[in-house]
Amino acid sequence: DAIVLISLNASKEHLSGSLAKYAEPLEAYKQANHSFDKEGGVIPLINNAAKRLVYSPVGAVNRDYDDVRRFSEAAFKGIKSALSAGAKNPLVVLPTGNGLQNYSLFDAATILGAYYALYVPLEIREAIPSKSKKLDSINFTNFASTERTQSTYRLANAIESGRSVARDIGGSDPERMAAPNVAVYVQQLFQNSAVKVNVISDIKLLEKDYPCFGAVNRASVDRHQARAIFLSYEPTEKATKTLIFVGKGVTYDTGGADIKAG
Repeated sequence: DAIVLISLNASKEHLSGSLAKYAEPLEAYKQANHSFDKEGGVIPLINNAAKRLVYSPVGAVNRDYDDVRRFSEAAFKGIKSALSAGAKNPLVVLPTGNGLQNYSLFDAATILGAYYALYVPLEIREAIPSKSKKLDSINFTNFASTERTQSTYRLANAIESGRSVARDIGGSDPERMAAPNVAVYVQQLFQNSAVKVNVISDIKLLEKDYPCFGAVNRASVDRHQARAIFLSYEPTEKATKTLIFVGKGVTYDTGGADIKAG
C-alpha cells in the first residue's frame, strides 16, 4: 500500500525500468515544492494499488565527509513518513544508478535503516501486545538484481536480529533489564537453538574467579546482583578459527557505592 523510494535523487537517471512511471508525478511535485529534492515527501498515486509514493532522498554521497549512514538515514525517514501516512505493507525500493560505486553495502545499510524505524521497545511489546509491531509486512526490491537483493536481505536480517536483541537488553529500563532478568531473557532467546548458554550467578564463585567484577558487584543486592553469561556456538562442520567476544552491561552506574550527588 506504499512505494517507498530511497534514491540519490528523483531524476530520470534513477527512475528507469519499472520506476519510470513515477517520474512524471515526482517531477510535478518537485515543481510545486522546491524543497522536495532535499526533504522528500508523500505523493498520492491515483488508480494505483500502492495508493501512495513516499520519496526519501539520500542526497549527496560524493563529499569527503559522506558515508554509508546517509542511506540508513534516508530509509529511516522514508519508513517514518510511510507510517505517518498510514501505510501497513510498504515496498521499499533500494537505491540504483550511478554514484553507488564507493558503497559496497549501501543496500544493506538501507534495509537496516528501515528496520530501525520499525523497532518497538521491549516494554511496549510486553505491556501492549497489540502494538508489538508497526507494520503488517515490509518488502524490498531494487528492480534490477534479484539475486543481490536476496543475499543482501539475508545479511541485513541476520544483523538486525542481533541489533534488536542488543536494543532490548541495553535500551530497556534498569529494573526490566537488571542483570538477573538479562540472564533469563538470554536463556529464553537461545532455547532450543545451536547456541549454548551458561549463566554464573553464585556470588562467591564470581568473587573468586572474577575479583574485579565481584568488587563492583558489592553495591548490588538481590534483584540487581551480577550475572556472568557465556554463549558458545560450535558449528557442525570443522571450525577453522575461534572468535571470542567480551562485553559488559551496567544496570545502574553510580560509581560503585559512592554516589556523587553534587
